[in-house]
Amino acid sequence: MLDIEIYIVENEGIMFHTATGKVSFEEDRITVKSTRLLNKFAIIGNKAYLSYKTFVLPVRVVGKSEDRVIFSLPNLNVERPIGERKHARVLNSKKKPVKLFLSLPDGEREFIPHDVSEGGLSVEVEDTSEVDSFLKGKEFPFRLEMPIQETPEVAGTLKLTNILEMQDRVRLGFELFMEDADMVKLRFYIYNRIKEMLSEE
Repeated sequence: MLDIEIYIVENEGIMFHTATGKVSFEEDRITVKSTRLLNKFAIIGNKAYLSYKTFVLPVRVVGKSEDRVIFSLPNLNVERPIGERKHARVLNSKKKPVKLFLSLPDGEREFIPHDVSEGGLSVEVEDTSEVDSFLKGKEFPFRLEMPIQETPEVAGTLKLTNILEMQDRVRLGFELFMEDADMVKLRFYIYNRIKEMLSEE
């Protein structure tokens, strides 16, 4: 299955892009199937970008053979976001989901987010009338329960930023506002979720 995309910008400013498949993932290294051109453009020591599902990560070429290329993932640095887009976005785990508890005028409601990033999250609702609760630019207090023993909860406020209407449901996107300490906790969760997603078959 071609589920991973690799982007490499060559010295001459040429962008190389290919789709490939994962062979294995261990600790901070991912091995993918090579192609004739990937083998040509993947120079050991050079930087590349790996796109998988919902996130793009800067990676480095650390090994290759005729049919494999090995990339190292970035180290977690709590001082800056993970990934090249503003915030790496991860799908919520079905086995151990993050839970969102949102304080609304009619009381606290629980949601299971569709995805989570350092800067935001999205939830899906079936009743379109629920959109009205979040309009008018208001910020709502929230807390997130994460499946991490050391730092299971973060809190702050959130604000609706986008609405995606689908055939049978609506996906609401929210921007998160948190203290730096809670942002770091969420970043640790996201980094571990990235590794979990890459380990999945």
